[in-house]
Amino acid sequence: MASRALAIRNAVLTSLRASAVAGVPPDRIYSDLRDAILIRPSIIVDIGDEDPPVKIYEAHNRTVALTVRILAEGADPLAAIDPIRLAAHARIMADKTLGGLCDDINEGVSSRDRADMDVQIGSLVTTYLARYTTTGEALT
Repeated sequence: MASRALAIRNAVLTSLRASAVAGVPPDRIYSDLRDAILIRPSIIVDIGDEDPPVKIYEAHNRTVALTVRILAEGADPLAAIDPIRLAAHARIMADKTLGGLCDDINEGVSSRDRADMDVQIGSLVTTYLARYTTTGEALT
């Protein structure tokens, strides 16, 4: 059995892999940056930090950060990323409970980066914060 945090990450991956995301085929949507680093455009969904839980009676309110990284190349890689970002964001926010796995999911900070190598490569990383509740001391 997976922790709820991992199940939330997996639900985002499943949602994005349901069909192509603005030209990014499902087989280019990864859970590990190492798998995607040479293949562009690609999307990487990674599980991030978790805030300390807040105990309310027998429940624990928890938050997990999910990072969604989009990699693309081209003369203006950040412009190439933009339609992918729009489509991925719309898909993630379409069900803010991820099928009941979380109470809600909200967009956090985004950052952009570019590298001029043999080809220009751009990266956009957006953090999404998923809030969920567990009972007792369970992580599921």
